[in-house]
Amino acid sequence: MEKDRIWTLMARKLAGEITAAEQTELEHFIRTNPDIHFPIQTISDLWHPDTYNEDPEEPDAETEAAYEAHIERLRTANPAAAKSGTINLLPYFVTLVAVLIITYLLLPGKKTPATTPALSEITTKKGSKTKTVLPDGSQVWLNANTKLTYNAKFGKDHREVKLAGEAFFIVVPDSARPFIIHTSDMDLKVVGTSFNVKSYPGEQTSEAALISGSLEIRLTAGERQKIILSPSQKLVISNDSVPPANTANPGKTVDEPIAAIKNITHFKQADSIIIETSWVENQLVFQDEPLQSIALKMEKWYGVPIHFEKEFLKHLRFTGIFEKETLKQALYALSLTGDFDYEIGSAGVKISPVSP
Repeated sequence: MEKDRIWTLMARKLAGEITAAEQTELEHFIRTNPDIHFPIQTISDLWHPDTYNEDPEEPDAETEAAYEAHIERLRTANPAAAKSGTINLLPYFVTLVAVLIITYLLLPGKKTPATTPALSEITTKKGSKTKTVLPDGSQVWLNANTKLTYNAKFGKDHREVKLAGEAFFIVVPDSARPFIIHTSDMDLKVVGTSFNVKSYPGEQTSEAALISGSLEIRLTAGERQKIILSPSQKLVISNDSVPPANTANPGKTVDEPIAAIKNITHFKQADSIIIETSWVENQLVFQDEPLQSIALKMEKWYGVPIHFEKEFLKHLRFTGIFEKETLKQALYALSLTGDFDYEIGSAGVKISPVSP
């Protein structure tokens, strides 16, 4: 029933009849079902080929024929309404969307299997990282607390994966089968390149940082804006369900753009270190970051929860790099300049003000 609802909402969107509430419902469905992002976008592009200022392509013959057939049936079935201009188009849009879906699934390289292919899943726990090679030869490094999934058709009919967490990719070029990554905030499409993606559920921001090649990103919210990154650029997406903290006035929040393109960050004390990908080299690097942000990294790095006794402690700022330090050594180093105390116990780490 849920899938039937999505196509009804999609038809209303294409017909220009969707309400604000229905648009919100459609966006929520797409956000919670990353596997459907690509076919939804394909249908939108077929209906509006000039969207995002892309060069329009000639429609597929099967799609064109289906469209013309429906238009002709519409004229035949409603001759009086056609003259008066009062045709209720929604039922036809619903049917047309269904035809577009079927056409999409029947296109070469897009055939749907009779049964759902088995999923392969690679996961890491907090405090651990791993590297894997996908069936197409692409290399992936997974940071702590990350899950990567793909089905048995990966590398044959398509190259699509779903990511929750953070991963660094070196993708094998294949122009016939673009590499597509689905996250809750964005879809990324590449042919051959190296880049880092961070999209942890519940965190304030998601990021995609491009090291080499080219990266096409579509946001999953709103109008699915398309963004092209160049090497040494990164896209930062604000999660509107987690309000950003105002460090100047911790009691208030600040407005931030949904998405912003920035340059990747080189560590000032060692320019060869790229902060966004330093974890791949087993380095925990932070530059003028609030302790709250550093604590999130340390929770994944060391696999322990970190709690703050007072709100102001979250906004202390630090610059540094850890490689082989233990949790205790890292906390001690930070406390020397941060003016805070810490306690490591069975429930994790407690950060507290310095005792008088």
